[in-house]
Order: sequence, then C-alpha cells, then structure tokens
Amino acid sequence: MTARDRIFLPRRWVIVALAPLLLLVGQSASALMTLDLVPQVAGPYAPYSVVDVDVVLNNFEGFAVQPRLVTLDFSATDPALSLPGVFSFQLVPPLISDALYTRFEAMPKVDIIYSSVSPMPSFILDIPNGGALTLGTISIGLPATDGVYTLDAINVAATDTSAGARIDYGFAMPTTVHHLNSNLQGGAVDLQVGVVPEPTTFALLAFGLVGLGLARRRD
Repeated sequence: MTARDRIFLPRRWVIVALAPLLLLVGQSASALMTLDLVPQVAGPYAPYSVVDVDVVLNNFEGFAVQPRLVTLDFSATDPALSLPGVFSFQLVPPLISDALYTRFEAMPKVDIIYSSVSPMPSFILDIPNGGALTLGTISIGLPATDGVYTLDAINVAATDTSAGARIDYGFAMPTTVHHLNSNLQGGAVDLQVGVVPEPTTFALLAFGLVGLGLARRRD
C-alpha cells in the first residue's frame, strides 16, 4: 500500500460509512401517503348517470400509522359534477368502531376525527406500511354534456394546512401529512362522460370521407 493509498483510505471508509445514512435520508424524503379515488365501474359514463367512487388512503410512510384526523376537501372539484350532501363512511370491523371517531359529513369538506385509541388492540385503527384503507364511498352525479370532468378530494390550491386534504396521525407525537409538505399525493380522478369512439369507428369514418371526396371529384 503506497503513502497515497493510506491518505485516501480514510476518506473512502467515510463514504462507505455514510452511504446507509444517505439511503435512509432519501427514503424518508420520499415517504408519503396517497389518496386514491377509484370509480367502482370504469368509464366512460352516460350523461346524467351516477358514479360511485371509493376513497382509499394508502400508507407509504415507512411504518404503520394510526390516523386521528382525516380531512377530505372537494372544493376544487369541477362544478359540473354533483356532490352528495353527505359522505358515506366505510366501517371496517374490527379496525374501528362508532365509539372511536366523530363524523362531520358536510360537503365539500369532510373531517373524520378519531378521538382515541381503544384499549382493545382489535379496535385500533392501524394502517401498516404499504397498506390501504377504504375510508368510504362518494356518489357523483354526472352532467348532461360530454367531456372530461375532474373529481378532486385534495385541493392543491390550498395555501396553508387549514384547508385542503390532510391526514394527522399519532396520538403521542402528532404528524401532519399535507400536500404543502410534499408528502400527500393523488386525490383526483378524471371522469369521462359520453361514448369514446373506438379506433375501428374512426377508420370507417375516414374511409367514408375518402369515398365521399372521390365521388365529388367524379361529379
């Protein structure tokens, strides 16, 4: 081993020693939770129809979480979509019971407040890392006009954590998950109203136009 190698060896060991720490920092920076809006029936949809959409909370924080507040904010939803008067909650026995949370169902903002953790482990609302929980279902009324309409439960236009969707978890040391913290994503879905022509339909239409053009030329 040369003198040059002996000089640079400690630096190499420092880089090797720091590599796991840098990896952990990178993982924590990418940790997040997502809100998925999942239509129970795939589109496109007929005008004036009603679509049931499941609201699903996904945990990618790197550890299990116990939510104490889940706020949904539908303020940024396309005004052409009809929101229901109340949000339909999904009870998930044996994870939660009526004694563990209060419900404020006024739309477009919905708060689900979990007031305590039950001493019975079977009733603790605990979402494992990589796990998902269906919070409930929302029935959306579609307009008469064909088009694409956005259902939004997160409201990224919110400029502070008092508005927009948020998830607070942890009863001893509460943590807020919000899009302003770059750790809450998803929360929107586009709903297609009207029938989308299939490729074969476009092909037939093109052939028809070509034939019409040739006929006019002969005339």
